[in-house]
Amino acid sequence: MMESYFKEKSLIPKENLVEIKFEDLEANLLEQVKYIYDGLNLDGYSRVKFKILRYIEKLKDYKKNIYYFTEEMINKVKINWKFAIRKRKYDPPITSY
Repeated sequence: MMESYFKEKSLIPKENLVEIKFEDLEANLLEQVKYIYDGLNLDGYSRVKFKILRYIEKLKDYKKNIYYFTEEMINKVKINWKFAIRKRKYDPPITSY
């Protein structure tokens, strides 16, 4: 699926595509939603901003799950997803236990 996306994303008009990192979305949801609205030239951000702020407030006590991976699992991901990791110049924060 990712290989097809990389091959075909050039067919998507630039004004119809916004890409963000999940880590950026987690770190600053409001900023990333604004980035998406701006990138897609969408109206209405000011109307949803306060709804997003209320949603963020509800998440303040949320505790993210923690997963532990073996070296074997990490290496498998690195081998099988090497093309995507290189394409994105991404260094996934995967550590073993």
